[in-house]
Amino acid sequence: MFHIVASTGRTATSFLADCLDRLPGLAACHEGHRRDDTGEDLLPLVNLENQQVFRNPSTAAAVVAAKRSAPVIATALATADAEVLVDIAYYNVGLAEAILDLHPSTRAVVIIRDCESFVRSVTWLEGTDPMPVGWPD
Repeated sequence: MFHIVASTGRTATSFLADCLDRLPGLAACHEGHRRDDTGEDLLPLVNLENQQVFRNPSTAAAVVAAKRSAPVIATALATADAEVLVDIAYYNVGLAEAILDLHPSTRAVVIIRDCESFVRSVTWLEGTDPMPVGWPD
């Protein structure tokens, strides 16, 4: 079983993943990393594809087919020796519909934070952002 949490970011998602990962039979990822980003990588990152999805939402299905397919989820569950996998990430916002289309039994939780303060807290004011999340210039 595979579930997702989509968020605006900076909403204690690392903490949530760490807490959920401690439950028996459940493996929780934060942006593909187990627990609070210190654990093993269970799912391929889609951070960079996120910008592409924001610019062209029709690309979400291809990203999900490649990086959240049934075999990818099955491998993550086997690696974690778990029955349930939860993926918690800001980029799930743009991918949620495609994930739900590909995995009909998946359930999603959305966490929303005041977007103005969120964008200000993740904005690079100088140079190039090494992990662009798809926000308009």
